[in-house]
Amino acid sequence: MFYSNLGVRAIKNITYKYFSPEQHSVQFLDYREDYHTLLFKLASRFISVIPHDYDHVVTEAFNAVGKKLEADYLTLYFYDFFRKAAVKSYQWSSAGHEIETFDNTAVPFSMIVDILKLHLKNRVVNLDFYDSPADQGAGAACFKNEGTRFLSIYPMVTRGQRIGFLVFEKAEQEKPFSEQEGWLLKALAEMIACSELQRRKESERMQLKQKYIDLVEQTSDWVWEANADGVFTYGNSRAEDFTGYNPAELIGRTPFSFMAPGQAENVKKVFFDAVRDAKPIRHLENQFIHKDGQTVYFDTNGVPLLNSRGQVRGFRGISRDITGRKSIENALKDSEKKHREILASIEEGYYEVDVKGNLLDFNESTGSITGYSRSELTGMNYRQLYKDHKAVFGAFREVYKTGRPNRGFIQSIRRKDGSSCYVEISISPVTGKEGKFAGFRGVIRDVTNRIKQHNRLAYLSMHDNLTGVYNRTYFEEELKRLRNSREYPISIIYADVNGLKIVNDAFGHEKGDQLLKDAARVMRESLRGHEVLSRVGGDEFAAVLVNTDEENGRKVVARIRDSIDSYNKTNQDIPLSISIGLATAATGETSTEELFKTADDLMYRDKMFNGGNHSFKLLDKIKAPANGNKLPGPELLSRYTRLCRALGQMAGLDARSMDKLLLLAKAHNIGNAGTPLRIILKEKRLTAEENRIIRMHPEKGYRIALASQELSGIADLILKHHEWWDGSGYPLGLKGEDIPPECRILAVVDAFVNMTTERSYRKACSNAEALKELQRCAGGQFDPAVVENFRQLWEKARLQQQKKKDFAEKK
Repeated sequence: MFYSNLGVRAIKNITYKYFSPEQHSVQFLDYREDYHTLLFKLASRFISVIPHDYDHVVTEAFNAVGKKLEADYLTLYFYDFFRKAAVKSYQWSSAGHEIETFDNTAVPFSMIVDILKLHLKNRVVNLDFYDSPADQGAGAACFKNEGTRFLSIYPMVTRGQRIGFLVFEKAEQEKPFSEQEGWLLKALAEMIACSELQRRKESERMQLKQKYIDLVEQTSDWVWEANADGVFTYGNSRAEDFTGYNPAELIGRTPFSFMAPGQAENVKKVFFDAVRDAKPIRHLENQFIHKDGQTVYFDTNGVPLLNSRGQVRGFRGISRDITGRKSIENALKDSEKKHREILASIEEGYYEVDVKGNLLDFNESTGSITGYSRSELTGMNYRQLYKDHKAVFGAFREVYKTGRPNRGFIQSIRRKDGSSCYVEISISPVTGKEGKFAGFRGVIRDVTNRIKQHNRLAYLSMHDNLTGVYNRTYFEEELKRLRNSREYPISIIYADVNGLKIVNDAFGHEKGDQLLKDAARVMRESLRGHEVLSRVGGDEFAAVLVNTDEENGRKVVARIRDSIDSYNKTNQDIPLSISIGLATAATGETSTEELFKTADDLMYRDKMFNGGNHSFKLLDKIKAPANGNKLPGPELLSRYTRLCRALGQMAGLDARSMDKLLLLAKAHNIGNAGTPLRIILKEKRLTAEENRIIRMHPEKGYRIALASQELSGIADLILKHHEWWDGSGYPLGLKGEDIPPECRILAVVDAFVNMTTERSYRKACSNAEALKELQRCAGGQFDPAVVENFRQLWEKARLQQQKKKDFAEKK
């Protein structure tokens, strides 16, 4: 459009600008005819020129005009305002005036100031270097070639923009440029100026377009365009990197066809809502199914493209691949879910609080530990939970000040139901997004059982587990503490429970343990509150009485003995007896260790005088229930004694062995004292376990006898009184002569008396039947010689009885 009337405009300018009305003649018509063709030819060439032919068209124009005007040189300069210079861009010369070099291609503005001033007024500069060299003007020589006489400089101005000038030169000519030549050069300058301006704009447009294309192609995002139906009309090369499809495969298809059904519906709604409202699409996260079947995540932004009527004709947008980010987000979500699941499954309580100590987040275990529901705990302040909230505040404050976690300290929590529990608390600081302190997080662990166990162990480390009084370790530490104390006079009571071994052996350790507990209680209740009682041995106790002289110490001993008497009045099954020694030191000259040893010696002295009597009392208690433990009662005892004495005499026992035999007859079953009555009196066959318990009574009797001065001499006989002649007895499996004679005699007597004595669960058999059973078992269970002696003894007794009967009948 711009070039369509270029030639006509130039001719009009020539016609009306350079010709007066008087010059409208044939000469003008010839000129117009001659130049009209050239101008239109040049104009048509500039109108249809394409960018890469531009230089060629300018060169052709210079050649045509130069020859037409018989010029020697034509030179084109463009202004370079950045460099502040006129830059030589094109040059033509006629034959014989070849240009040797292309030097001085840039002429600084400072050298051609006068010429530039004339050009600002759109004036042509005409110079004659021979007739008027003084009028050349500053800097004109910069454009003069060698041999040039006439020189004209035509400004190139179009649309108010000055873009350069055209230099026309003639050499060895008598006449300067004619007006006709000036018209043609003026037209040429205007045509080149218009063409150059258009070329520059087109070049800038192409550069911008190329820059946009380069930017779009080199961007790391997928750039696309789609019409109002969502059909792709353009896509850059990144599309293939992200989707696996090249742009040609995408054009003509919608993005919805590459999405899962649910995702496609969501994206389609967003897109068509944006088309309807002519609004941008901002940060739309969508999923695209890659050509390989994988899912790609995009963050999409788009702007509407409007037609001339303001209607949306499509969208241009950018989709950024956020698959990596989404993978991280999904991984974080999975991690957070896993974290939550772990927190929900652990027994420890997890918590987060703000800087004021208000609960923000916690797991279910926190509720379980505290007894509160989630709604009750949310927002609750730590002061409402911890008993010693000042100590907890101090711990939180220390973490806040130092920034270092507190790995754990113990505090007591007040639970909802009013009960208390101990928790171990860890505290770590929490920082926000900007690195500012935001609160605390940590773990609470219920350590109530651990604390109780710790306290229990601490208690046991200083206390006797059975009786609850202090133990020997504590007692010894107390003695060390008192070495250099100012609490003299100090008295020590040393006590020993008499007959404990007999009780353990006769009635079992459970009874013995109870006796120790009762002894400890009796003594502790007799002491003052600050006085320390310790169990220092199996059946031994010691008490430290500070600031207590001997007189007051004896009062304490008297209270203990009174308490023992009171106990025995209400507990007659197993009497309590304690031997006591008292030692007092008035000053620190006597060490506590020496004082303890003195009390120990005095206790043994008391035991020698009084302990034996208690053992006899215990034996009487053991022997008392005849039916319960199978010890012989008064009636049976005479039979045992008479038969054992008779058989012992027949066996030739000496006096000492005879005494042992008669004592054995009384106490052989003393080991049955602790055997349950239900087993002793059981009518049915004993079970294996019951039989095992029964067979233990010789060993128990042995231990009881050893603990008694009265029975210690027959302890060995009590142990062996159930051995059989053939070796099948118990507990040692002795055989024949290895069995003591007293035991062999007792075995026959005990069997005979038991068979001929009526029991609640069976009738007694006759003497003859019992003798027959003894003879049957002779050589197995019984010594045959003893059985034969018993037969003779029985036969002799039978004959004597028969004689008495016969004598009575005769009378």
